[in-house]
Amino acid sequence: MKTVFVTGCSGSLGKNLILALISRGYNVHGFDISSPPKLLNEIPLFQFIKGDITDFKKLCSSMKKADVAIHSAALLPQKNYLGRETYIKINVGGAVNFIKACNEMEVPKAIVISTTGVLVPNPFGITYDSAEYRGKGAPYIESKILAEKKIEEMNIADKLNYLILRPTSIYGHGMSYKWNDIFKMAKKGRAFVIAPGNAPYSLIHIDDLVDAISLAMSRLDKKISGEKITVTSNESLTIYSILQAITTYYTSRPPIKLPFIPTYIMAFMAQGISKIIKNEFLSAINPENILDYRRGILSDHTKASNLLGFESKRRYKDEIVKVLKEFE
Repeated sequence: MKTVFVTGCSGSLGKNLILALISRGYNVHGFDISSPPKLLNEIPLFQFIKGDITDFKKLCSSMKKADVAIHSAALLPQKNYLGRETYIKINVGGAVNFIKACNEMEVPKAIVISTTGVLVPNPFGITYDSAEYRGKGAPYIESKILAEKKIEEMNIADKLNYLILRPTSIYGHGMSYKWNDIFKMAKKGRAFVIAPGNAPYSLIHIDDLVDAISLAMSRLDKKISGEKITVTSNESLTIYSILQAITTYYTSRPPIKLPFIPTYIMAFMAQGISKIIKNEFLSAINPENILDYRRGILSDHTKASNLLGFESKRRYKDEIVKVLKEFE
C-alpha cells in the first residue's frame, strides 16, 4: 500500500485531500503545526506528525518512505496584516524546504500547490501558465511567486519528479476563506460586484481539485517534471453570475454594482486599517483583488487536460447550493 505525505493536513484543502486519498486506499502521513480535525485522527490509515514546514530536519525525518509528497501548507491571504517577512518565511521557506527534503529523502514524486494568482491576468482573453508573474502585490501573492521562482532556480526537475499545480479560486465544502463572508453579505442583500460585473471568473470545486491532484500523482514522470499547471473548471462564469446564484438562493437583493474608482480607493484604506486592528475580513480586501474583479480572470483548463487527463465534473450552480445548505 502506497504512502502519501501531505503538509498542511489541518487546513481545508489538506483535510479534503486526505479523506479522498484514504478512500482510495492510500496510507497518509499528515504534517502540520496545528492538530488536525478529530475526524482524521479516528481513521486507521492516517498518521499525524506535528511539525513546522520551516524545520528542514523535521520535514526530512517525517517523509521517510513516502511514495508521493504533496505540499498544501501555506499562510493564507486573510493574514496579510502579518506582513511580508512572515509570508516569505512560511510560504517561500516552507516550499523550498519541502522540495529539498523530497530530493534528499529520495521521494519519487512531489507536488506543490500554488495559485493562479501569481500570474498577470489577460484582460482580453485566457490567462495561460506562460503568462508573466505579477509585480509586487499583497504579501500572500508575492510569497507564492517567490516560492515558484526559488523552486525553478534549484534546477532539480531532472533529479526529482515534481509539479506545481495552480488552482483558481476554490469553492465547495469546507472552503471558508472569503466564501463565508460572501454568504453573509448576500443573505443581508449586501453582495456587490465592480460595475458592470460581467468579467469572467474561473473557479474550481474542491472535489475537482482533489481529482486533479490524484491524476497528477499517477501521471507525474520525467516528461512533465517541473511543469506549472493551472487547475480550473471548464465552465463559463462571470463574477455577477457567481454572486447571483447565491442571492437567488437567499431570495435577497441581486448583487449591487459599485463604481470602480471609489471601491479601489476604499480597498487601500481597508488594507491600512487591517494592519492596525488585525482584522482578517479587511485584510482580505486589497486593491489587487478589486482590479481582478473588474477585469476578470479566465484561466486555461486545456493544459491540465492534455498533461493530466483532467476535466472538471462539478457545475457551480448545483454545487454552491449544497455549500449554502451546509452553511446554514
